Amino acid sequence: MKFLINEPVTFLEAYDTITQNSKDYYNKVKEWFVHQDSDLATIDKEAKKYGAQALPFRTMLKFIESEQVIKGLNIPVALTLVNPLYKETGRMQRRDEHPHGENSLRTKIECIQHFENLNPHFSGRMMIVDDECPENSGKMATQIVEEYPELDHEVFFLGKAIEDDDPDLPPKITHKNGPNRSVKRWFYAIWDAKSVTFSKGFDQITYCRR
Repeated sequence: MKFLINEPVTFLEAYDTITQNSKDYYNKVKEWFVHQDSDLATIDKEAKKYGAQALPFRTMLKFIESEQVIKGLNIPVALTLVNPLYKETGRMQRRDEHPHGENSLRTKIECIQHFENLNPHFSGRMMIVDDECPENSGKMATQIVEEYPELDHEVFFLGKAIEDDDPDLPPKITHKNGPNRSVKRWFYAIWDAKSVTFSKGFDQITYCRR
């Protein structure tokens, strides 16, 4: 374990977890873990003793744990990831397109694809919510989603939904500059009422801050 923790891998931002260097490191950790007798929790507890230096290694353990959970599903589970957007155009771009680009939306979509490939019991989709972004985050998100025409993802424009009096919105919700305005409130209304009809249905809705 120590030799993996000492690998020259640094995580300073979310982008660092999706570089080729990170993917290669993940494969090393995964291959190492296959030959261990200890479970993930025990290994993570030991790695924690190394402090911040072990952050990349412990992050890879979380990735391995996520795969184990998905592979272990023996009943159908549908996940809907609600992702609000406000001034996210930089983060949605690739790093070679923007100095702070994280390719964030494609990464989430492809993560869902990966999990679906691991287990036919798992299905996932994203509901991307443009929170009246002045930078047209929703437009960029729509263009990205169109790169995956076979998948069931949707971009939802909250401002337009308010104007159209969409029945899936909570009562009396206002525009962003109004007194009764919150994407979270809309999200929890979906959770409480199960009012949105998705083609795959859902067992779990998750609100994604970033």
